[in-house]
Amino acid sequence: PTGGSRTYYFPVQVGQREFRVTMVYSEPPGLPASNRQLVNDLNLKVTAPSGAVYWGNHGLLEGNFSVAGGAPNGVDPVENVIISAPEVGTWTVQVIAAQVNVDSHVETPELDADFSLLASAR
Repeated sequence: PTGGSRTYYFPVQVGQREFRVTMVYSEPPGLPASNRQLVNDLNLKVTAPSGAVYWGNHGLLEGNFSVAGGAPNGVDPVENVIISAPEVGTWTVQVIAAQVNVDSHVETPELDADFSLLASAR
């Protein structure tokens, strides 16, 4: 539901060159006459062990790696955080439901959204 979130924890070991997180959510069709086609809005937030926050897709238009800071991405149903030479320790990954207007998980009685999350360190 809107305002809800899911939190996951991922360990990053010594010697990992990259930490990558991808979140994709299924988006119901928007209205053809609308300026904004997204109906729901889920955001990816990744927090380093030191507390630095990385929002989905922030910095990826300018380079190959995410940049700390920024703001939630309200336009893309696919969001990535890619960290070069990640800090060792436990990273916190959150999927935040900024807006859920149409139920995309019809198997439950609540108004909620489906998403997939993949995280890998290599």
